[in-house]
Amino acid sequence: MPTDVAVSFRSLAREDFPNIQRWLRTQHVGRWWRDPSDLDSIEAHYGPCIDRTDPTRVYIIGLDARDIGLIQSYRWVSSPAQAEALGIDVNDAGLDFFVGEADLVGRGLGSEILRAFIGQLLFADWTIGGVTVEPEVENTASLRAFEKAGFKPIARKRLADETSDRQVMRLARG
Repeated sequence: MPTDVAVSFRSLAREDFPNIQRWLRTQHVGRWWRDPSDLDSIEAHYGPCIDRTDPTRVYIIGLDARDIGLIQSYRWVSSPAQAEALGIDVNDAGLDFFVGEADLVGRGLGSEILRAFIGQLLFADWTIGGVTVEPEVENTASLRAFEKAGFKPIARKRLADETSDRQVMRLARG
């Protein structure tokens, strides 16, 4: 990514729902984010995050002055059963993200977004000792982005209700 390009993050607002809807309907996002993409479902899923009744924090990714995707973070302590099933420390943070704009996919932005987000927001909280993620093993673009951002694979797991393995990866503070 060129050094003159600025990645930024701002809290999700309901005005962003049409962009989320459009992004969820693209092939490169919809393949991995299987959430319903109608506006009522988006409100049901993300509204509580905006209202802060859900502990997940959701942000819009900006590139210069353009909204390009979504990133969300959470503490694994809020999902202890899933954390246990995946062998994740409940004191770690987790995150999920996508670049929604198709013209920006495959340009190496993912690792830059991850480094910036983790540095600016997650590791600004000294109670977070690490960030653990669990992308599907078939999602090679995501795996590459996490690896380039410094994440190390620690396990390959499959949850009971899923048909695909997940690659558990961790980035330790420091």
